[in-house]
Amino acid sequence: RAVCGQVHRGVSTTNDVGCSVQHVEIAVGVEKIRRSHRQCGTANDVACSQPGTPTVAKAAQSAVQVSATQWKLTYTVTVTNTSGKTLAYTASDTPAALPANVTGSGWTATGPTVTGGGSGALTAGWTGGAGHTELATGLIPNGATHVYTVTTTVTLGTSVNPADLVCSEASPTKGFWNTASVTNGIGGNDSSACTSVTPPKVSIVKSDATV
Repeated sequence: RAVCGQVHRGVSTTNDVGCSVQHVEIAVGVEKIRRSHRQCGTANDVACSQPGTPTVAKAAQSAVQVSATQWKLTYTVTVTNTSGKTLAYTASDTPAALPANVTGSGWTATGPTVTGGGSGALTAGWTGGAGHTELATGLIPNGATHVYTVTTTVTLGTSVNPADLVCSEASPTKGFWNTASVTNGIGGNDSSACTSVTPPKVSIVKSDATV
């Protein structure tokens, strides 16, 4: 006599490594058989797809003097993907407050420079200030890099303390710091970099007038 079976109930759970386990009860006559299909865990299981995340690295270029009191600051924001799959991402960039007696001209951004494919677009209205830190969004394939560049020009006041213009890991208020972050909604990271400004020393030569 043939015995017919039908799915009675399916329950999906998640184990401690983030993989789904499907439990299915099959009615065979008056007996229920509980079967489990694990999507990962041992070499004999079917591997489940773990979520990947992008990474970002911030780098500071050397400050460039453009006038007696003005310096151009440039930073790169490099988004990479080594997850093995294509990812969507959102990159943010947040400049730190400028040292005392230093003013800025506002920030500008360019990019991305793409290596390995994908696409990215700058977010309109990015300034780096509160509420306007989202720099760009993009789609990045595995093995690709997207590089954005942010710049500003700062003006040194006459009463600026030169020690405040030199980067210090112990004091984030010294030097010109900038922090980038990236996420795809699942994970990501942040990265900071600092550049210093060294004003040229002023030499004063005194001479006596000959009468």
